[in-house]
Order: sequence, then C-alpha cells, then structure tokens
Amino acid sequence: MLNRSLQFSVLLLLAVTLIGTISIRNWSLRHNQIDPRWRNEVFYDCEDLENKPSVTVDALYRTGAKVTLSNTGHTTLCYSGYGLNHIRTFQEFYIEGEWKKHDWEWCGTGASEFEILPNASVTFEIWFREDERRERILGGFGEKETNRSGLVVLATEP
Repeated sequence: MLNRSLQFSVLLLLAVTLIGTISIRNWSLRHNQIDPRWRNEVFYDCEDLENKPSVTVDALYRTGAKVTLSNTGHTTLCYSGYGLNHIRTFQEFYIEGEWKKHDWEWCGTGASEFEILPNASVTFEIWFREDERRERILGGFGEKETNRSGLVVLATEP
C-alpha cells in the first residue's frame, strides 16, 4: 500500500513539474515575442535573421540604456543609423500582457548603412520615450549579401 502511494505521489509530482515547465516556457515565449506586425509591415519581403547578434546591457537607467552588440556569427551584420553608435530604433509598448508594435525612428534623411563584422562589437546609447507605458527598444539588422533581416531587443525599460 505504501509503495503504491509513493509511486502515485512521484508520478503526480512529475506531472505537475512538467505542466509547470511547459506553462512557463509558453508564457516566456509569448512575453518576449516581437510583435509579428513588424515583419508584415516593415520586413515583409525578407527571410528571418539567422545570425542574431548578442546584446549586453552595460547600463540601464530610467531614461535609457547603454548596450553592446556583438556579432558572434559568421556573416556581416548591417544596420541603419544616424551615426556608428546611433542605430535607428523600433519601439514596442507592453499592453495587456503582450509587446505591441508602436513606432520607429524614421525621418528619411541623414541615415547611413553601417556594418558589424564577425567577432566585432559596437556600443549604442538608446533612449526610452517619456511615456507612462512600459516600453522596449529594438534594433533592425540584416545579414550582408543575403535576404535575411529582423529585429533584436536592445533594452527593456526597467
């Protein structure tokens, strides 16, 4: 009798652990997913980015962040900006449990194309908008000489 109760308890514990792990993983994927409308409206004619850069947040403050982006892949990454350390950014707000597309930095003048070679890094200063909603800032990247591009989360407002 004790042996059967112990087996049942162990099986129940394993089932609860598995269900909890799946729930946390699915919540994390939804919680961190980039709004698919960006792909539909801005990156619609491209394949997904394969060489996703590594982002390190060097400093995070209420109004912005300093981040270092490293190209750990084998292809050259390209980005548009108003200077080597001023990447054009995309903004999402956290609304009703999801990150929602909001706006992007685009004036149409003064932007240039910059490259990050494999095993190289670049540092960006990014700024959060003065708004009551929680926001995160993304950067757009493409892989040189391919049709692959996409967004990468640079920093999330604390």
